[in-house]
Amino acid sequence: MPYDYSEFAPAVPAAAPAPRPCARCGGTERWQDRGVLRCRQCAPPRAYAVVIPLACRACGSVSRPDRQVYPDGSVLYRCAACHRPRGVS
Repeated sequence: MPYDYSEFAPAVPAAAPAPRPCARCGGTERWQDRGVLRCRQCAPPRAYAVVIPLACRACGSVSRPDRQVYPDGSVLYRCAACHRPRGVS
């Protein structure tokens, strides 16, 4: 009678639990955003950097700056309210 070696076989890992449905849309497809699982329908991954406008130093406006691209590829952001150059991060 052959010996049954199944008791020495490595254990089969349990399947990862399915993610909970999104509270907003009910979707279950997720993506990693710096360690946080986000819904692909409500918060889709972006392939570009998000520009966060800083307050204008001259007038204090926090509206999205106007973007001007020059032929050499350089970009200048101007305040939408006072039209002075403005920094972005």
